[in-house]
Amino acid sequence: MTPVWFREVANGKIRYGVNEEHPLVKALLGKITKEQASELRTCLRLINETFPHELFFADVASDTTEFDIPQHGEEEVRKAAIQLIDALRSCGFVGDELRKQLQNTEAYPFPPELIAELLPEPTNQNG
Repeated sequence: MTPVWFREVANGKIRYGVNEEHPLVKALLGKITKEQASELRTCLRLINETFPHELFFADVASDTTEFDIPQHGEEEVRKAAIQLIDALRSCGFVGDELRKQLQNTEAYPFPPELIAELLPEPTNQNG
């Protein structure tokens, strides 16, 4: 699985950031101009450098805090699946490997029925 976020430890310090190697981010960076990619990387750097460490620590340290897992509508999940399939294909994934990557995505739990619909098994043309 390619995570959306990365975690680095250096000199005893932990840093989190958006993973530019995630297929959706990588595909987007590959589709836009160099100037737009530079602007996007600046935006990602801003997100990475302003991660709310203190708030996150306070939330995690509380025994009663539960994190809200977003619920996505059917159309939003379908759209995300289609975009991720396109991104994974642009990264060279095909067939079973593409299906496995889609099943293991971190951001959306794609229903098996949707995966089967969007990535139908190839049919045997010879028989």
